[in-house]
Amino acid sequence: MTIKDVFGADGPFARFGTLLFDIIYVDFLWLVLGGPMLIFFARMLPVEGSGFLLFIVWMLIFIGVLHAGPGTTAAYAAMGKRMRGEDSYIFKDFWKSYRQNYKQGLIVSLIVLIVGAVLGEAMWMVLEYMELIGGMFYIVFPVQCFVAAEIVMTTSYAFPLLARFDMKTGELLKNAALMANKHLPTSLLNAAILAGCLYVVFFLNIGAAILMFGVYFALSSLTLERVFRQYMEPEDVLSPEEVEALGQTKVQLEEPSAKEKAARDKERQEIIDKYTRKINKN
Repeated sequence: MTIKDVFGADGPFARFGTLLFDIIYVDFLWLVLGGPMLIFFARMLPVEGSGFLLFIVWMLIFIGVLHAGPGTTAAYAAMGKRMRGEDSYIFKDFWKSYRQNYKQGLIVSLIVLIVGAVLGEAMWMVLEYMELIGGMFYIVFPVQCFVAAEIVMTTSYAFPLLARFDMKTGELLKNAALMANKHLPTSLLNAAILAGCLYVVFFLNIGAAILMFGVYFALSSLTLERVFRQYMEPEDVLSPEEVEALGQTKVQLEEPSAKEKAARDKERQEIIDKYTRKINKN
């Protein structure tokens, strides 16, 4: 392999650079349209001595959290298509999914937010009144932690499913929960990737946010693609050439029609009669 092959337009260096640019592009779109930038802006507002301004801040944070649904769905739609090697246009794919799944993404975000808030309040109360609860703490709190883990895993499947499939919200959440538990190694791997990306952003360098969330969407799309393919029809998974080849194979394996069977039986009988006449003649 020559230097031209490595650094040429079709070389690995150019392909890596293009992928890195797309990852950063998806990350930027998610930060802007998925809520984090709005939340960051709200946190920067001075709220000392102003009840109305505090209300505005909380409203902005609430709106930002809700938009995590449409933004995350769109990020998975754009990056998933890119990682599958399909013809992709990052902004076009992102914006198309954002518009199409905007309402349902908001609904899913609201459900997750309400359930998470209720569970978080319950966990805080258990920790706050641990002495009053006594020995029941070691039963109640682990159960709450288990439910919290289930919510996180279900959410990690819900938005990628929404980006890839068309289904109602109840069916979406049900399938997300089932897949998260059935494919537990993949769920844990995605959780580990997300934890690593969050650690880099919030404990090492906040500036890494322009890259690390895009990295998560890229790696998560790769791991979840193997799961989703198990629930898809061949024509949705294979390329057009592979579908055509599969169709030809199916045709070859199909049972012959009655007309074809009759023709084969006639041909076989003619051969038998021919050799029978030769034997009788001899």
